Amino acid sequence: MARRSRKVPILAFSLVGSSIASSAYLPSRLIEANQSQTQVAWTEIGIPRIHGPHNLACGSNDWGVGQATLSKETGLVARLGATGLASTVPPEVASKLKSYQAIYGLEWDEKNLYGHVQVREPVVDNRYPDFPVSNYFGRSAAGFFPDLLYDSVHLLMQDSTSQSARYTTEMHLYVRAPGARAPQSTFFGRTVDDEDFHQLAAKATACSIAGGYDVTFEVAWLPSTFWQPKAGARGSIRLIAAIPTLKNLSIQERSTKAYLLARMLNITLEQ
Repeated sequence: MARRSRKVPILAFSLVGSSIASSAYLPSRLIEANQSQTQVAWTEIGIPRIHGPHNLACGSNDWGVGQATLSKETGLVARLGATGLASTVPPEVASKLKSYQAIYGLEWDEKNLYGHVQVREPVVDNRYPDFPVSNYFGRSAAGFFPDLLYDSVHLLMQDSTSQSARYTTEMHLYVRAPGARAPQSTFFGRTVDDEDFHQLAAKATACSIAGGYDVTFEVAWLPSTFWQPKAGARGSIRLIAAIPTLKNLSIQERSTKAYLLARMLNITLEQ
């Protein structure tokens, strides 16, 4: 199949099925465009091959120490709807940032990406509204998903190849905090040959723990013509956390008031 050339609309999103048409920015390009403002850079990490199955059930954590931490000390803060990094934040956001920490552990094999995330967050906002998930799979959404506006674990994976395109495959992972209404998790992606997104085969659990919650997931890789999951393959991962500001806001209101904490990783799949 001939490879189609397209510009990836990763910067702008619109809320499909609603009256919102926002110029808000997602962390992927927003952070890259503003790295000159900060000393925080891409971190190089290796992802080890999985040596045995993990139990996804609550209370059965069999993961070791994670490889990467997302916190105000390691991440960058951006506001949706802004064109730069947030130099100042409201007091309620500053308080949430101060107490937030997520430790990520990742593993892989040729079929799946596996992960465990331990989130330290004393107060969790899990009052999600009802919305049709399929409304956000169109290309106009550009990878935006309403879970970016509520407490959840978010991970964006893109490949790294020598092709002229910025990427040839992308995977979006969203897992909601315990107690949130269904869907508890949503995984979707597309390759350079796709215009719209589609759901990925995956499963995940979110379990309450003292001072926060744990997330464990496994998701099928989305290979492309130019990238396959194998030892030595490289890619990029963005760890993203929503920092909601005020409670009882609609999706429309949150989309102009939400802050995001993000960290960028360059990854290598190890033998």
